[in-house]
Amino acid sequence: MLSRHVQHTFKVIQPERTKGVVVTALKSPPVAILRAGNVTHVLFGEKFEVGSTLSYSIDQTGPVDFHKSRHGSEVYRLGTAQLNGALGGGEKIEMSQITTALHLKFLSERVYGHKPKEGQVGALKVPGGAFIKDHCYVADFYRGTTPTITLSYDELTAEDARKHMGPSWKTLLAATHDFK
Repeated sequence: MLSRHVQHTFKVIQPERTKGVVVTALKSPPVAILRAGNVTHVLFGEKFEVGSTLSYSIDQTGPVDFHKSRHGSEVYRLGTAQLNGALGGGEKIEMSQITTALHLKFLSERVYGHKPKEGQVGALKVPGGAFIKDHCYVADFYRGTTPTITLSYDELTAEDARKHMGPSWKTLLAATHDFK
């Protein structure tokens, strides 16, 4: 007589967890830029404080299943960037000491719709007139003690960019950036 019993083996698969820290955020609408090593994620509709450490999983849509850590991080809130100028619109963005100019430009375009005209590029400047390269930390150009960091976000033609930044201006001002 044959047995109808079939032995089943199950393997529990735990999703891989990644740790990241919120480096830049907007309160309204809620958007956060999360950095995990060399990977940067933009989280639309998620409200997190700058400096928050999170663990999360990745699925086909991106980061999911966030768990906020109670441990402090090395990232701290630097202040609020207020973007003025032709592309700034007076928008306010919470930033940390490792927020880059590209983070601010990306949020200004994707959230507020402030995009340079065709044939021009957007450039961030400090009040003294120094341009901030896209990959540079805004904190490296800021020496104030106020919680609001005023920056000018303006349009430049390619000719003006070359004049003010030299022949390598294209490497200083990114045309696009692929955030994941």
